Amino acid sequence: MNDHHENNEHRRQEDELLQQQQLQAEHLLSPEGQKVLSINGSRSKSEFPPFINGQIYQAVNSIANEFLSKVRTAVQDLLLMINHHDNSEHRRQDELLPQQQYKQLQVEDLLSSEGQQVLSILGSRSNLELPPFINRQINQAVNSIADKFLSKVRTAVRDLLVIDIYVQEARLEERERGLTKTIVDEDWYEDERKIANAIRYFPDVLLEKRYGMYPIHELTCQQGNNADYILKNISRIPLLVELGSELGQFDEELRGGLLSTWTDDEDTDWTVLWSIIIYDRTENGTTNLVDECFSAVWKRLRQNNHLKKEDIREYNLVGRLLMNDIGIFSEARLLYFVDWDPMTLTIPCKPERGIMLPIHWAARRDFRIFKIVIQAGLRYFPEKLAFVFCKGTHRNRDDGKKRTRTPFRLACNKHGQEKVMNEVLDCIANYCAASASPSTMESSLLMTAVTDESIHLEGLYTLLRKDPTMHYATAQASTTGRWTNRR
Repeated sequence: MNDHHENNEHRRQEDELLQQQQLQAEHLLSPEGQKVLSINGSRSKSEFPPFINGQIYQAVNSIANEFLSKVRTAVQDLLLMINHHDNSEHRRQDELLPQQQYKQLQVEDLLSSEGQQVLSILGSRSNLELPPFINRQINQAVNSIADKFLSKVRTAVRDLLVIDIYVQEARLEERERGLTKTIVDEDWYEDERKIANAIRYFPDVLLEKRYGMYPIHELTCQQGNNADYILKNISRIPLLVELGSELGQFDEELRGGLLSTWTDDEDTDWTVLWSIIIYDRTENGTTNLVDECFSAVWKRLRQNNHLKKEDIREYNLVGRLLMNDIGIFSEARLLYFVDWDPMTLTIPCKPERGIMLPIHWAARRDFRIFKIVIQAGLRYFPEKLAFVFCKGTHRNRDDGKKRTRTPFRLACNKHGQEKVMNEVLDCIANYCAASASPSTMESSLLMTAVTDESIHLEGLYTLLRKDPTMHYATAQASTTGRWTNRR
């Protein structure tokens, strides 16, 4: 019994000593070395996109010989320190272990045989399958190659974020880079999770500029005509904004980079927010997908309080959308922001050049756009007749002179007076017909045109054309003197 007790006590002491040696081995790891092992652990759990895994394999290949040389020396030193029996046993274990693990590992073709051996050794180390002395030497070997390894993987993470569409291999690498889906796909978030895992190891890549732009800026650039590819980039903007905030890479007021700026070739400053608001739409099979993706992007930014209601006015989002005369106009984008903050219809688009409301700019665009803005204006500001007849001033850039125009007159100059007048009257008639008392609503709008000095007289004339019998109401109003001085 005493012998058995002594054996158990001896075994316990050996286990404690082994644990102490393992802890001592861990202490030899530098922060960079710890990062290397952590990255390898994430790789082994399939927590990265295939592209990052491939780059990790190449990084392993580049340091394999140096690493294996150090570990081989450590094994030789260990053999000299133990007796012949233990020496033989360890040699047998060293020969069997890699063979067993090589059968289990299904490594990418990019991984050399030396690289496979490196990963196998690191796997044995993490599973505590090697003597403490070897673990200590492995840690020192990891420290010695850490900088080179991390540099290669970091470059891969930066490349993962954005790839130039003009690179011939771009489409071939989409699957590896996790660019096979958009934010509207159900399994998008699994791909996104792997991308986020890679970025968290190197958060500073979010601030690494190329051509004067952060990665989040590059995601908004429309390169080439590959709309499908571009949408995959746009879909990652919420993720980069969230990580930019979470990892503290941008000042708080920049909201993870959403409000960060860059300057284009024409010396115009842009923010990510502006870019995604006026992002072009083209008439092709992906037009609806574009609207769906942008809707999902805005919704997520809004849910996380990165996009705020006050941004609509502060950054003139509705005005910028209407002033941008490129591509196909998106009704969904306009109504999203107008419905969120209707007051934006009352804010001048370019105060520095005059008082031109969103509807003034809409009047210069496609006739359909003008109609959409009229309908939105009647929904929220019927008492102003949707600002169709609101006077606005505009300073000409060439001669500096101010010109006063109403949206109605601007639209007539572009589309013809008869067409515009009929459309305006139709919109007003439809609005009144949808009310509880159409006749009462018509009278109310007419009285508004009579009494509101911000509404040009052409608004009154237009309404009288719809129903000349309403002239009695205007005559009655004139006796009060409220509009005799109107111009």
